[in-house]
Parts: sequence; structure tokens; C-alpha cells
Amino acid sequence: MRRLFWVALVGLLSGCAQQSHVKLYSGPEVPGVQLLVVEVPDALEVLSINGQEMPTANAGFGTGTRSLHLRPGEYQINAYYKNVFDIDGGLSHEVVRTRSASYHLNGRAGEVWKLEYQEPANLQEAQAMRDSFAGWAVNTRTGERIATSEGP
Repeated sequence: MRRLFWVALVGLLSGCAQQSHVKLYSGPEVPGVQLLVVEVPDALEVLSINGQEMPTANAGFGTGTRSLHLRPGEYQINAYYKNVFDIDGGLSHEVVRTRSASYHLNGRAGEVWKLEYQEPANLQEAQAMRDSFAGWAVNTRTGERIATSEGP
């Protein structure tokens, strides 16, 4: 019985550590080679994609990167940084949320793009970027890098 408990626990924890895949296109499932994948770090919250609110883009379990599965094409992804910082050894905390930035990309089938930004090292650095959040989108195959513009 104890062995079964440990097997179940390990399976549960490994499932939480995996990337979350979020289908953001209509219709039946499409093979991955026909899709564009956009990887979003867990500290970024997506406000909208091409002007449409996408609450499901923030769905996921665990603390890893979310993979947004999209049809190939041009996208403007508005996102902001949001993170919780412990203060006084975890006795209290502060949530830092920045203004949004617009990530732009033109993805082809089979490509993977990553939304990136300069990760703050501490609470003070996160507070300093509240009104000036910026980042870039990177094509993992070609290395192409596109800077963000100011978001809405």
C-alpha cells in the first residue's frame, strides 16, 4: 500500500511540473507540426491576442511555461508581468504587476516562439519596471528577435 501511495504521489508531482498546453484555435485537434507554438513564462499574464481577450491563455497547472497552440499567422500578444514576492522571510508578501507590453510575431507551422523579458532579481527591480515593462519574442529555430512595443 505504501508503494502505491509513492507511485501515485510521484505521478501527480511530475504532472504538475510539465508544461501546460493551451489550444487557442477552433475546430478539431491539429498535429503539432501544423501549428505555431508560443511559449509563455509563468510570470507573464496574457491580456489579449490580436485584440481579443483570452482568459484561457493563462490556464495551466504547475509553475512551468505555458505553450499556446495557435494556427500559423501574425499575432499581437498583450501581456504583463505579475509575481508575488515574500517580505520578511515570508511573513508578508507583495504582488508586483506591470503595465502591459505588446509582443509581435509572424509564426509559421512548426515554429516555436518564446515570449521573454529581463527577469527582475528582486522586489526592488520588479517595482522599478512597473511602468516600463518590455520584452521580446524569439523564434527558437531562427533566432529572430522582435522587441515589444508599449501595450494598451
